[in-house]
Amino acid sequence: MVFKSKRRNQITALLVMSALIVALVLPLASQPKPHFTDVPTTHWAYANIERAYSDGVMAGTGGNAAKYTGVFSPSGTLTEAQFVTILTRGFFPTELEAAKKSIGSNAKWYAAAEKVAEDKHLLTFVQGKMDKPITRYDMAAIIANVMDAKEFAGRPDFNTVQATFAKIADINSIPDSYQTSVAAVFAMGIITGTDAKGTFSGNSYMNRAQAAVVYGRMKDAFLNYNGSSNPSTPTTPTEPSTPSTPAGGESSVVGTVSSSPVTLSYATHKPTVDFWSKQSDTVKNATDKDAFNAAVNTMIHAEEISKSSIGQEYATVNDYFNYAVFADTAKTDKMNEVTAAVRDVFAYGIKFSDTTKDGCRIINASPVKDDVKNAVAPAINKLNDSMSDKEKVKICVDYVTSKFSYGEGQGGFSWTSGTTGICNHFANATREILDVAGIPSFTVAGDVSNGAHTWNQAYVDGEWVIVDSTAAEYGYPQYMSMSEHEKLYGYDHSKNNTVSAQIERALVEAAESAR
Repeated sequence: MVFKSKRRNQITALLVMSALIVALVLPLASQPKPHFTDVPTTHWAYANIERAYSDGVMAGTGGNAAKYTGVFSPSGTLTEAQFVTILTRGFFPTELEAAKKSIGSNAKWYAAAEKVAEDKHLLTFVQGKMDKPITRYDMAAIIANVMDAKEFAGRPDFNTVQATFAKIADINSIPDSYQTSVAAVFAMGIITGTDAKGTFSGNSYMNRAQAAVVYGRMKDAFLNYNGSSNPSTPTTPTEPSTPSTPAGGESSVVGTVSSSPVTLSYATHKPTVDFWSKQSDTVKNATDKDAFNAAVNTMIHAEEISKSSIGQEYATVNDYFNYAVFADTAKTDKMNEVTAAVRDVFAYGIKFSDTTKDGCRIINASPVKDDVKNAVAPAINKLNDSMSDKEKVKICVDYVTSKFSYGEGQGGFSWTSGTTGICNHFANATREILDVAGIPSFTVAGDVSNGAHTWNQAYVDGEWVIVDSTAAEYGYPQYMSMSEHEKLYGYDHSKNNTVSAQIERALVEAAESAR
């Protein structure tokens, strides 16, 4: 009995030992095999490199990664083109595939990614070249631009960015155009300092391993904020649908052209198409319904009204076109909001105003004067119908900056006198040339990081962008997104989104939807 008991104990011990061996061996056997021979599991960036490879945004430099014999070259040089390709693959896959189909077979290997980057404004404030090594500055700028293009709500707000400045040891040596981008990626932990002091070292270059880590951190930022189930392809914001033409269309407005001034009646000549009810609560709460509809109706028929000026070259012409009537001689605050907004909008080669006639209020439309048309003709003659609005804006702004220069205390400038002025002169000139070019715009003014400033919002290819010829005079892009401009000058979005600006945008969008 003693022998049998001892034997059982030996057998039990062997079974336990075998189980332990299996337990030790199996995890080793199930461990993932590195796809790249130069990136073992012990490499500091191993997880992120494997992630970038599995997401299809980075490949090796040699070997066959699919057969676990790839070469990644983690310390290898990373160019701007390579980084742009990584981010367009990861965050704009649909756009990238479309771009690949649109470019020719003889294009550069990164041509599709470059096209997406240009279309999405990913290269704004980027100073390097596509085929050159990318700096930490340019990487930060591109990352920030991706967040803007994706309308990423998790991007640090203005106050967070400002607070982060104090954490960056070399912030005072960072060029102004990079500071906000650097602070944003620093605050999010996407690219941090190179030492314990928080020195950014923006002119240093980034390598391939660092790019994989940066991509992984960006991906996590989107995932952790959105909770997306598809991390490799963050959701592209849905574009707002184009407003439909109001019921009844253009023909349902009251109005006929007369050879002589008409007698108006509010009861019989107010607009019959309702654009106002389709606007945001902010716009509706701030504006008079009939005044808003009158302004939109005038804008829809701006050229037609202008042609019916009955020999009065620069006179207001709505005396002869009997729609766009609202209220009476007593203007309310809500009417004032509309008339102030429409006066600031330049569109369709027309300048708008308002006046009293026959106890009614009407919106006037006056054609751009010949001296302005003649002055801008060298630029306008370069435009054609095959061009996008963005291409037209570039030509127009380049012409403004070629004609005028920035200088305070110079008396300002116009198309007919003076060549030196300040920001509001640039904004007014820009508004006029865009008007002749057929691009609706208005001016915005407010205090920015370096003082008072004036710029333009323009409706370009179906979206609102910032056109700042003053900034363009100093080498910045001819047009920017609102967030890009806010980043450049360090001001809050509220300055671009005042009630007045919302009304002006609503007027233009409503008119555009029915023209």
